[in-house]
Amino acid sequence: MKTNSKQSLLWELRDDSGSSSYLFGTMHVRDYRAFIYQDIITSYIDECKIFATEFDLRERDSLKSPNISSMPDGSSLSELLGDRKYQRLKKIIFKSFQIDLDLVNKVLPIFTINMLTEKILTKSKSVPLDTFLWQYAENIRRDLRGVETFQEQLVTLSKIPIKYQVKSLADIGKNPKRFRKQIINLINQYINGDINGLYKKSKKSLGKQRKLLLYDRNILMAERIRLIMKANTAFVAIGAGHLSGQKGVLRLLKKSGIRVKPVQVNFQ
Repeated sequence: MKTNSKQSLLWELRDDSGSSSYLFGTMHVRDYRAFIYQDIITSYIDECKIFATEFDLRERDSLKSPNISSMPDGSSLSELLGDRKYQRLKKIIFKSFQIDLDLVNKVLPIFTINMLTEKILTKSKSVPLDTFLWQYAENIRRDLRGVETFQEQLVTLSKIPIKYQVKSLADIGKNPKRFRKQIINLINQYINGDINGLYKKSKKSLGKQRKLLLYDRNILMAERIRLIMKANTAFVAIGAGHLSGQKGVLRLLKKSGIRVKPVQVNFQ
């Protein structure tokens, strides 16, 4: 499919040096549909000296630490919801997603929501798309970097209110079919390169947390991308929902003097 001038997932970036760098909107999924871009995208990685994802994936083993995903102060979902609401939600989640909430009762709800999302999408690839691109860049010996630091992402995670996370999970329980439809729509928007739609969905779904999780991070990522480009030609892959919008990374880069241009290609 051919991307149009406003909906491309791949953008050329040029600063005063005149050299081309690239910004690509990715997804952290193993669904084969997100990989339809891989052959074209890897050809652009070949052209650059630096490859960067949202954070340095060499630090990803730190994600396995139970302290990162655990509820604070030993609290649990059942305690925060109350037994009656918890049992009702547990029944719905198991019926709809085959996940036993008892096994994740002390896990931060945001991680449980990610598990539900993965249940909806296929796992036809061995690793998520962003990891695949990282491994490709590593194999061809590119200079690997993270746009944000892992510690910065942890700080952001720690600022997401537990009440917001619990409510988000409970809302899924109220209408699991709607949640399933939303996730399917997201992957379809991604396939179509609809960065405007992805941005609007992210903005709406984050509600009062959009400043913390979207706008503030966009400002930081745009500045870091600009600095990475100064070091050498770079291919940067960040979540597609960060690209578009008045406060999106593309607009922020443009305001900083970077020339941005969609890459027009046919995706097969």
